[in-house]
Amino acid sequence: MCTVDARITLNSKVVSFDPVNGLITASGDVVVTQETDDHRIRELHTDRIEYNKNTGDIRLIGNAIVKDYAGDLFSANNIRLDENFKNAIAEALVFVTKDAIKVKAGKARKEGEVFTFNDASYSPCRETNCKLPLWDLAAETVVYDRKEKKFIYKNVKLRIKGVPVLFTPYLSHPSFDVERKTGFLPPVIRHCSRSGTFIGVPYYVAIGNDRDLKLLPFLNSKRRGMVTSEYRQKFAKGDFDVSASILSRSKSKTAEDIDKRARWHVDSSFRSYNWDRKTLAVRLNCSRDVTYKTTYPADFKRHNSPWLNSTYNDSNVVFETYDCNYFLTTESHVFQTEDKLTAPTVLPHINFDCARGDFMFNSDMMFLTRRSSPSQTLSKRFGRISNKVGWNKSMSLSMFLVEVNSGIRADFFNVGKTTDTTQDPPQEISKSSHKLFPIFENQVSVSMPLVSRIKAIDNTVIWGPKVTITSIETSNNRVNFKPNEDSVFSNFSDLNFYALNRFGGYDNIDAGERVSIGFEGSSYNSKRRWVNACIGKSAGLGGKKSTMLNERNAMVGRVVLKPIENIAMRIRFVGLRPFEKSQLFEAGVSAGFKNVFGGVGYFHNSKVSYVQGNGLSQLNINGGVKINEFWSVTASQVINLKHGNGKHMLAHGVSATYDDECCNFSVGIYRMNFKKNDVKPRAGFALSIVFKTLGNMIKTHSVRSFDTDIGNVE
Repeated sequence: MCTVDARITLNSKVVSFDPVNGLITASGDVVVTQETDDHRIRELHTDRIEYNKNTGDIRLIGNAIVKDYAGDLFSANNIRLDENFKNAIAEALVFVTKDAIKVKAGKARKEGEVFTFNDASYSPCRETNCKLPLWDLAAETVVYDRKEKKFIYKNVKLRIKGVPVLFTPYLSHPSFDVERKTGFLPPVIRHCSRSGTFIGVPYYVAIGNDRDLKLLPFLNSKRRGMVTSEYRQKFAKGDFDVSASILSRSKSKTAEDIDKRARWHVDSSFRSYNWDRKTLAVRLNCSRDVTYKTTYPADFKRHNSPWLNSTYNDSNVVFETYDCNYFLTTESHVFQTEDKLTAPTVLPHINFDCARGDFMFNSDMMFLTRRSSPSQTLSKRFGRISNKVGWNKSMSLSMFLVEVNSGIRADFFNVGKTTDTTQDPPQEISKSSHKLFPIFENQVSVSMPLVSRIKAIDNTVIWGPKVTITSIETSNNRVNFKPNEDSVFSNFSDLNFYALNRFGGYDNIDAGERVSIGFEGSSYNSKRRWVNACIGKSAGLGGKKSTMLNERNAMVGRVVLKPIENIAMRIRFVGLRPFEKSQLFEAGVSAGFKNVFGGVGYFHNSKVSYVQGNGLSQLNINGGVKINEFWSVTASQVINLKHGNGKHMLAHGVSATYDDECCNFSVGIYRMNFKKNDVKPRAGFALSIVFKTLGNMIKTHSVRSFDTDIGNVE
């Protein structure tokens, strides 16, 4: 070993020095290391090296490998460079980046941080047994600017297994380690037999480290222009994003009325967090009509599968603040449905909870309005102000835990005129009314919680039965107020089964005396195997007020089970056949064994909310097999068990996917039989090709043509 200067160290078997020419020659397993000014290390490995002290030139001869400070590797038979390694010339060079991107060149030149390759090829694909890479770019000249992090090609061909398939005189793309960079993205192609083919070239703008913008103008085969955009920004204590699109009106004389005008959408959201015990969420979500985003490729980020039957938009503002003694929630909602006159607006809905020791105070205020009354049960205007003063106490008696709740509540209602719009002309059913109802609430709960540790099977078990007696006394007129169907929570949940008011939403209340008996238990271990079960039954104790709500006394239950690593199951129900009418039932199982995976999910809801439409009953099946390291095949099926909105086979498809370190390829066919308004049944072909480190080309109506997550539970 010898030190050539203070920053270069040479190791070799043989070293000779020619003092006349100032030439140092080393041979035999030569290793040269150089420390840069910022203490980074470069390494040279070669059979023979010649260093001229007079000129500062270094020449590597035979099996030369240079490992740069950035982790990149240069391999060639002969390399000539200066002593600072800033400039170099090589022949028959192979350049491998730290991310395994490979560039081959007949000749190469390095000047500072700019590399120029002649007769070069670029590919991220690995080569096995001297076979050609899956794809590469072959160019007359390739310039790589490491400082600007950009590749520039002249006269370049895209080759698949060595066969040219595409030529362009110029191509540029960011380097492999760039996360965000302003410029054009690869083309996007969307095709549907009904809406035609959409072709667009996205333009991405990296405005700053905390914000960006993407614009995507489309050309359409049916002579319709379309532009979509997305803006994102992150703050110190929140984030904001907005997506928007506009579609020009149809020029076809046979177009439906809904397509004869321009269609658009705006969907934005702002979220705050880590904000001194306060949170704020704002969302503006509106469109020309509620089916626009389902029919056209308007909003890829929030695109929902049409068979979910979610045909409404909800713009809302939710503000929450809390302290150790109180919790305040303020929210407002503006719904957009198919009928603008009956779309509800909730402004505001305020709930305030305050607890001081064993005493608590609750105040709830809500106002809901429409342009017109949609039915006999729903008025044009509805308001409620509710205040409650209560007392609660928890006591331990031997192995039992006793909880006592008692309170008085007053509900004041302001109900607008109700009109039956089904008659011609519409007839007024009831006039405006103002009602004040006092409500007395009492509840006693007795439970026996038990926690045990079973070391033999590494299990922790938490279980216990619970009995709750509840009494809610109010007038018969108050009970006759029908629950507001705009409530998202039209059915009571197993999560609030023991609550005084089990029914969520804008106007739901329990009444009469009832007893609730339930059981909840959990078991889990260190290997992430668990089971959680909850089942309960509520029954009225007599009287007119309780019999009016018998339908709500249904049995509820929930079971979540993961017995082994690759199997997960879930069951949840409200109302259990054959004992009573089923109101809600959902079940799902997902499993995987070696290279086979799949899932089955069933969902039934007899009635969702007014804004969401009618109930659902669907069976979702998906499965697949991983054929080898790269190839997998998946298939899915959505079966409609409820008449309406499509055929029995609501949607199905099959796809094959190839994925490796340099390419992702997916091809599939699908059929959707869903129909509602201008959403019509259609069949299609989906193709997705992603050249990694370059971008992607996608040809499909929807990025997620078929949902492979259905049935997955955990």
